[in-house]
Amino acid sequence: MASLNISSPSSNTPSYESSYLGECTSSWTNEKELTRLNIETVSESSPDEVFEMGFRDFFKGDKQVIIHYLKKHFPPCKSNDLHLKVEKECFEFTLNEILPVNCEDMEDVDAAALFRFKKEIETKSFAEYTMEPKYSYDRSWLQNCKSCEENDKNYKTKETTCQQILYRLKNFSDQLLIMTNNRKKMDLTNKMFQDLFLSFVRIFDIMIIDDKNFQAYNMTVGTETIRSEPDAVICKFFPTDVLQFTEKVIAVVHVEEEKDSCENISAKLKRRKTDDDKTSTTIGHIGSNLKGQHTGEMIAALPSSVFGFNGVFGFIVQGSKVTVTSLHTSGQFWEQLKKGKYKNAHATVRYSPQCNILTKQGRSQLIDIFLGMKVLLRCLEL
Repeated sequence: MASLNISSPSSNTPSYESSYLGECTSSWTNEKELTRLNIETVSESSPDEVFEMGFRDFFKGDKQVIIHYLKKHFPPCKSNDLHLKVEKECFEFTLNEILPVNCEDMEDVDAAALFRFKKEIETKSFAEYTMEPKYSYDRSWLQNCKSCEENDKNYKTKETTCQQILYRLKNFSDQLLIMTNNRKKMDLTNKMFQDLFLSFVRIFDIMIIDDKNFQAYNMTVGTETIRSEPDAVICKFFPTDVLQFTEKVIAVVHVEEEKDSCENISAKLKRRKTDDDKTSTTIGHIGSNLKGQHTGEMIAALPSSVFGFNGVFGFIVQGSKVTVTSLHTSGQFWEQLKKGKYKNAHATVRYSPQCNILTKQGRSQLIDIFLGMKVLLRCLEL
């Protein structure tokens, strides 16, 4: 994270000295900054719960129409929207039946199977790929749609959608191959895991921008300017006028370094133990520093949020494991923060259990979240 050189509050500004939050959110912790800002931490039982509670929090009051719309479409498997249900089925099929990856650790990824998969999807269409005998059971999922004439359109929709997903899946499989090829030669860096997560998000045709392609956020707190630079943001462009548009953020991404090389297992275990020493009992996998940094980044992004100052979603990436988060603020939170009077401010951050994108179960849990975000963004365009 980049930092900004700003001097500490001087003795002639006593009204803000006790509320000084530092120069950059990369130094924030749960015990210090988040406690001062009255940030409450809530552990939810699933990513779906974090997402559903999030959009309910963000759209309270005069936004009941949006809540009603989202409740009809989330989770996607219960939606009356045929196109959304088809999308859900196609992602489940492509990511969990075709992609040959289902393990907990990068060390256990079958590089040979992944390489064969990459070569095949580069030379074959989805229809050709699934016509092979090994997919005879899987192919029935498509053939069941084709069996009746009235369902032929549904069959074609599924085949087209799966082909598009398979095409976008190539970048994800490429990044996995890069990492499996390097896992015994060098440490796997947070940048590699960041690229892996970005390529996973893009499978859903969602725009995610890394920190090289957007400006850091600056927020004013009392007399201080605090800089914040998340690792990535998930966003969408909304028109503001003729030929003009603005970038709105739906989620803020923070990537924690996780080294997975065989030679560094002892160092990894030592680091995990250090993190555990700083970890809250409620969110066992999120340490104090990580909570502070990620929450600070979400707060700084509020002026750009699609939900206004009401809040924003987030993701914490720890190696191949992903935690879904949401920040919901009180009505006057941002104004009180700007004035440096955060005794009257309050906010809540919700955390999900971890989802491992190397496992079928973890990918399934995140499919609902990213499809839900697409639905939400479509709804906000209406």
